[in-house]
Amino acid sequence: MKHRLKNKLNTVVELTSLLDVIFIVLMIVICNQQINLEEKGHDVEAAYEEAALLTAEAEAALSEAEDLRAEAEAEKALFEEHREKFEDVSSQMTTVTVIIDYQPSNLRTRTIRLMADADAPETITITPETENDAYTKFEEKLEDLVTQAEASDKPVVISIDMTRILYRDELRAEEVLSAVYGRHGNLFYRKSAEK
Repeated sequence: MKHRLKNKLNTVVELTSLLDVIFIVLMIVICNQQINLEEKGHDVEAAYEEAALLTAEAEAALSEAEDLRAEAEAEKALFEEHREKFEDVSSQMTTVTVIIDYQPSNLRTRTIRLMADADAPETITITPETENDAYTKFEEKLEDLVTQAEASDKPVVISIDMTRILYRDELRAEEVLSAVYGRHGNLFYRKSAEK
């Protein structure tokens, strides 16, 4: 028994190689941690730069939006000023819109739509059989409008839409307007949207 105990006490355990391995593993872990910290630092710097760039873009967009808003407000103020002036002017004259058009599917039937100021439009249908009567009615209606305006000492401004008009209707409308214009001095007209 003494012998067994003696052998146990004399046993020497060499830990040097184990310490070397632990030290190497510890160095690897520390180096990996350092590399990870540097990569995260670069990521944070990149994110910060991206955030700064996005902030600059947002500030530029905000500045542009403010400029557009200021421009829109200026245009709105100008529109309001012109609207008020137009209301003053429009109360001093009679405006008439004339639209003479046709349907491409039926060239025989055309229409004259006559709208004075804000009144409901009056429609006159033109067919080959009623063409003379339709233009006579058109002339009478214009004559009434011009006479009423002349009694109120107002000019009559007529706008004729020429976007979809047949040539023969354009000639007849010119004849009617010239006849009414020859009898009254307060009639002004212009063609709009030439073909």
